[in-house]
Amino acid sequence: MQALATELHALTGIPVFMLDKNGRPLVSAGWQTICRDFHRVHPDACQNCMESDLKLSAGVEPGSFKLYKCRNHMWDVVTPIVLGDRHIGNLFSGQFFFEDEQVDRETFVEQARRFDFDEKEYLAALDRVPRLNRDRVHSAMVFYSKLAGLLSQLGYSSIKLARAMEQTNRVNAQLAVSIQDMESFAYSVSHDLRAPLRHVDGFLALLSGRCYSTLDDTSKHYIDQTLQASQRMGRLIDELLQFSRLGRAEVHKLTVNLNTIVREAIRELEPETGARRIVWKIETLPEVAADPVLLRQLVENLLANAIKFTRGRDPAEITIASRIEPDGETVAFVRDNGVGFDMRYYQKLFQVFQRLHGEQDFEGTGIGLALARRIVERHGGRIWAEGTVGTGATFYFSLPADHRQKGSREEYAQADLVG
Repeated sequence: MQALATELHALTGIPVFMLDKNGRPLVSAGWQTICRDFHRVHPDACQNCMESDLKLSAGVEPGSFKLYKCRNHMWDVVTPIVLGDRHIGNLFSGQFFFEDEQVDRETFVEQARRFDFDEKEYLAALDRVPRLNRDRVHSAMVFYSKLAGLLSQLGYSSIKLARAMEQTNRVNAQLAVSIQDMESFAYSVSHDLRAPLRHVDGFLALLSGRCYSTLDDTSKHYIDQTLQASQRMGRLIDELLQFSRLGRAEVHKLTVNLNTIVREAIRELEPETGARRIVWKIETLPEVAADPVLLRQLVENLLANAIKFTRGRDPAEITIASRIEPDGETVAFVRDNGVGFDMRYYQKLFQVFQRLHGEQDFEGTGIGLALARRIVERHGGRIWAEGTVGTGATFYFSLPADHRQKGSREEYAQADLVG
């Protein structure tokens, strides 16, 4: 585009520029010294330029253009550059006079004095500003408007292709992870681990029933610890199976009331809270598009986490709230005043078998947050957390809006990344 603009300016003598929506020049040919060396240098004069830049194509439809005088008293003519339905910049010709108009030099003398320009050099720069024919400017802008339309079509097509490729790569990556998980866990978890564990549980129960009352305290402790370890391994196997199945299970999205899900999860977790004092701060939560079974599991995992890691707090405080982003995405979070975590080890937080606290302090298998991450990702959302050691943690998850349609704003959300 820069090469094209340079050639056009050499052929026609008409300046041509491309600016992004913030007024930053991307392409320029024919920029006048009066603008570059004076107006854009002085803070007050530059403010005039920036305000003009930001309003360049206000109210101008794609394919059309408008002529206006900038706040520094020279002519500009502009057409918008639009990708899909997203306005990303402007193509314009500017800083000129028409050859049939009388330039009011006193206005520029006054402007030079107001901004403390060197009056002689400023007026010399004024004399170098192009004087253009009105018909010629009109013809050039018809061409530039068509050029802007062509750029829009090419850019939008490139964005759609790039997004389609990105989606394909993401799906392929998710499929590869799911296959790997399935191959790693399915056989060993469903048979090789379950069968011997049943034997261990069975024989321990028989041994305990037969002679537990005759054992000394140390022997009883050994049996108790072995039974607890066996039960923990059983829970671990169940969660591993659940984690593996999540990669293959279909997500059936329905309109779900998040408040109802939270209330049900809290009721389900009541046995774990016991007589503890827990202050629940639950804001009004929205309806979301989600698989109700998986969403219930996600919320239950996050609340169970908060309950566990606020043990020792009196009272424990757990907040559940949400917000709606401009693109319609719902972001919900669970915040607690528990032990928190060190952000230096954040990368381990949502990984299988990774724990940031010792087993002797807080029980767990190290799979709960990995399950939460997988559930959110299966819905096309994100999950992340913030924490400070000793003061608590906040776990966020997002769910996409359920009203996206082809051609909606979300489809063009990355349009401004195009070069």
